[in-house]
Amino acid sequence: MLGILLTILKIIGIILLVLIGLILLAAAVILLVPIRYHGEGAREEKILSGNVKLTWLLHMISASASLSEEGTKIRVCLFGKTIYPKTKKPPKKSKAKKMPKQEAPKKSEKSEKPKQQSDTVSKEVATIYEPQKPIPELPKKEKKIADEAPEAKKMDGPESEKKQQSQKEKSARPDVKSKFEAIKQKLLAVKEKFIDSKAGIQKIKNKIDYWKNLLTSDPVKEAMGFLWKKTKGLLHHILPRRMTGRIHFGFEDPSKTGKTLAYFSMLYPFTKENLVIEPEFETEKLILEGDIAFRGRIRLGYLVYVALSVVLNKNIRRQYKRLRQGGNKDGEGRN
Repeated sequence: MLGILLTILKIIGIILLVLIGLILLAAAVILLVPIRYHGEGAREEKILSGNVKLTWLLHMISASASLSEEGTKIRVCLFGKTIYPKTKKPPKKSKAKKMPKQEAPKKSEKSEKPKQQSDTVSKEVATIYEPQKPIPELPKKEKKIADEAPEAKKMDGPESEKKQQSQKEKSARPDVKSKFEAIKQKLLAVKEKFIDSKAGIQKIKNKIDYWKNLLTSDPVKEAMGFLWKKTKGLLHHILPRRMTGRIHFGFEDPSKTGKTLAYFSMLYPFTKENLVIEPEFETEKLILEGDIAFRGRIRLGYLVYVALSVVLNKNIRRQYKRLRQGGNKDGEGRN
């Protein structure tokens, strides 16, 4: 029995080791095999064109994008088969059976005509001999009330006007009081706002002092230096390893041309003499033309390494907590 149990445990152990080895191999492939990219672009006579392509795992996974006069086109392939955009299959034509039309039975026109004539004659006779309805007369009491109403209105006219004027004078007095109360409340609200604004200004001043002390402290400077170092390394890894081409540009204002040339000079450590830059300082119109080609690669393992080195740094985590406090009462004055 023990021998059988040992052999079963050996088999289970071998299977587990194989699975762990496969997982480690897959992780190594994902992290260490680089994503390669290359592309090219050109601009001639205000026409822009170019294309970019990414490949991974010996072209098992690839993606490309192109720009031309027809527009942009994007394509994604897996094992050489196009995943996006999906090609639509033409729909199959279904042959519908034609149903025979059923003819409606025709009625004889001769039998319908005499019926219609008899109906019209009977309607005309009915309209001629209809008795006219008498018009109802008003009762005597209602007539008297209708005649006396305008006379009563004439008699009550000046008295009603006096009553309306007195009511208006009475309603005007509380309106004046309500206006004074509204003005008083507005003045009190302005006073409260002034007091609140004074307290708000003091809070803003305290926050400015907190951020000033925080950003000029030595731990924050060390953290910023560490982040800048990692950012430079990341940009050096991501940016193209090789770049060749020619760029011809110029602006109406020579100062803009000089500033743009200074920006292009930042690419010199990466391109060196492979990228030719031709500035045009004396021109009456905008000039931007040329062609460029580049290629590079990105390893996911390096990106994971940079992310872990930033997250696991104790100083960065401590300064991040201080930045989240943002000058609150608990965080004021802490270094």
